[in-house]
Amino acid sequence: MSQNDLPICTACGSQFHAAQNGDTPECCKICDDPRQFVPPSGQSWTSLSEMKPAHQNKWQQDSHDPRIWSIWTDPKFAIGQRAFLLKTPAGNIMWDLITLLDANTVEFINSHGGLEAIVISHPHYYTTYVEWAQTFKCPIYISEDDRKWLCRLPPSKDILKMIDGPVSTTKEIVPGITAVKTGGHFPGSLVLHWEKKLFIADTMVTVPVSQENPAYRNACFHTSLMIACI
Repeated sequence: MSQNDLPICTACGSQFHAAQNGDTPECCKICDDPRQFVPPSGQSWTSLSEMKPAHQNKWQQDSHDPRIWSIWTDPKFAIGQRAFLLKTPAGNIMWDLITLLDANTVEFINSHGGLEAIVISHPHYYTTYVEWAQTFKCPIYISEDDRKWLCRLPPSKDILKMIDGPVSTTKEIVPGITAVKTGGHFPGSLVLHWEKKLFIADTMVTVPVSQENPAYRNACFHTSLMIACI
């Protein structure tokens, strides 16, 4: 079975390794967990081969910082994951992942200098991490505490860089960008700090506040990205 034909859970976007008999998995361990769900219609599967004709990725430059690009899939797939391309002098970092990786996305990212590393906040963004690592020849940083949620085994131990230690453990990915283990949503949930920006995925939850609240004037928020003006 080719990598493009490996089974992908349609509910969460996780890619699985092939079963010995070539069948799809009996279940998805991500969706069986209470932090995700199995749709009422039941578990279903697709593959990159099936996704590519029906979906495309889109990207948009951040209005506050032109070094940041958000990337998402249209029509919406799985839980609507979104990734962020961060352009730094020390190399580009991808924060979190989406399932679909196609030729146009590869061309777009390579046109901006490729990737130095990928950092994934928690298992709901593991998606097709092997495809991304092999395509861009870069390591993937995840938390050791969440390793058990990987649905596809890495073909090489060099792909994964584990962030291990208690809550508040930090790991510098490239100069100026640091992953911080906060726990919470998952035991190993990570956030990413860059200058005055904190990328939070859903490790933290942002809520609207009144413009009269002094906190509003001191911080500006995005759905999956928090820019703290501190």
